[in-house]
Amino acid sequence: MKVRLGARVALPSDVLPGEVYTTGQLQSMGVGLGLLRGPQFVRLEHGIYTRADNPGLGSYGLQVRAAVVATGGIGVVTGLTALRLWGIQLPDRLAADTRIHLLVPRGTIRPRRPGVVVHQSRNLSELQTATLRGLTLATPLEAWWQLAAIANHEELVQIGEGLIRRKNPISDLVAIRVFLEHRGGGPIARRMTTVLSDMRPGTDSIRETQMRRWIVNDGLPEPQVNAVIVDTHGQFLAMVDGFIETYHTVVEYDGAVHNPEANRIRDNDRRRRLRHHGYPVVVATASDIADPSRFLAEVRATLATQAANLGLTPPPTRRSR
Repeated sequence: MKVRLGARVALPSDVLPGEVYTTGQLQSMGVGLGLLRGPQFVRLEHGIYTRADNPGLGSYGLQVRAAVVATGGIGVVTGLTALRLWGIQLPDRLAADTRIHLLVPRGTIRPRRPGVVVHQSRNLSELQTATLRGLTLATPLEAWWQLAAIANHEELVQIGEGLIRRKNPISDLVAIRVFLEHRGGGPIARRMTTVLSDMRPGTDSIRETQMRRWIVNDGLPEPQVNAVIVDTHGQFLAMVDGFIETYHTVVEYDGAVHNPEANRIRDNDRRRRLRHHGYPVVVATASDIADPSRFLAEVRATLATQAANLGLTPPPTRRSR
């Protein structure tokens, strides 16, 4: 994106630095083509401009705003795009779709723009929407519901847990249950209710959700989410990603956040402390995402050892696939 250098002139007061405009809108505000092609404006796409001092230059949000302006301002941000703007982590397969998804009333002329998908709906007025930084978006729950058409069960669980995460949750289980009840008893509502039954509040990342679901889908006991571990005197030892309480076993995911040296040292110290107090720790890493079989085999072996040490029933046999 090149910003041409040259003399600056005073812009009309109603041409705001954080907004996006069509060529026609700017001309109606007194911005001639010469000024528009100068250093004080940046063309975002054909016929769509913003001021060069827009603090959001280069951001995903500004790209979305430009796409909405291209629809005449009537486009509602939906699906994957809405969830991105709401700050929800997306599963890898869905995250690969970086296109901007908008919804307009049926019969509206859909502008053709690279990287923009404009859907039509005859029931746009029934969509649950909210305003975020001047954009009209499908609410987080509405956007999650929309993905039922393209996402599988595990992906919907991962996204759903992003709505009820530990830090700054957007929703809760009760609100989601009410939302689904209002959608009636059709096949999508039944499917999403099943998804809800597998969701757990309080996770910190989509990888933690994936790790827990690997364990459950392999027929092993479900770990508690972000459990607090204490010693025999009730003193705090650690908060862990997952805790299989019956077998006194901790499971954790090591992602990019753990790479800085200080974090790595702190995690290693914490895990040594847990092991010292009789809580073995099994760690999943990014290399397990494509094939978690190594991690699951280690979890199963650790549970079997713990069962022998604690006099417990061995863990269930591996679930057939």
